[in-house]
Amino acid sequence: MIIEGDFTINAPVEQAWNFLIDVERMSVCMPGVEKVERTGADTYTGMVTVKVGPIATSFQGEVKIIEQKPPEFLKAGLQGRDRKTASMVTGEFSSEISSLEENLTRVGYTFDIKIRGRLGQFGQAVIQDTSRQLTNEFVKCVRARIENPDNRGVASPPDSSVGAIAFRAFFSNLWAGLRKAFGFRE
Repeated sequence: MIIEGDFTINAPVEQAWNFLIDVERMSVCMPGVEKVERTGADTYTGMVTVKVGPIATSFQGEVKIIEQKPPEFLKAGLQGRDRKTASMVTGEFSSEISSLEENLTRVGYTFDIKIRGRLGQFGQAVIQDTSRQLTNEFVKCVRARIENPDNRGVASPPDSSVGAIAFRAFFSNLWAGLRKAFGFRE
């Protein structure tokens, strides 16, 4: 499954790069991420807790920065395992960062993810919708933290929102399926 998009930040490229390459600092913006630790020059471990539909998972995993061209390009690989659901996730993340104006930066991203096991058998529409909503939470937090570096008035992303996002994603897709099956129109 490929998730891609872009967003802008009201800050210079170097400021955006410095935040995004600092995995420990940036991980605060990832809903459900816990215990991020640096284990090598370009390697980090951590745990991500996510609920997709009725399935709750806690992936213990590793992220390794594979390639970087400061301040323009970053590529990282990841792998994680959830023992409770016997699910495994592997993927690759790449990001291109470019200046649009002196204080306006574009961040493009591509996330190629493969999910196997019980979670991988779950509906792709629900997984994609949950991913999209989690990405929106991440982007909102990144913008706030970069555009307001002293973090005054900037709250951490609500970890409790992960369950609510998954709940909304699951039921919005269920409702869409029922409407289609019974011929209801919006």
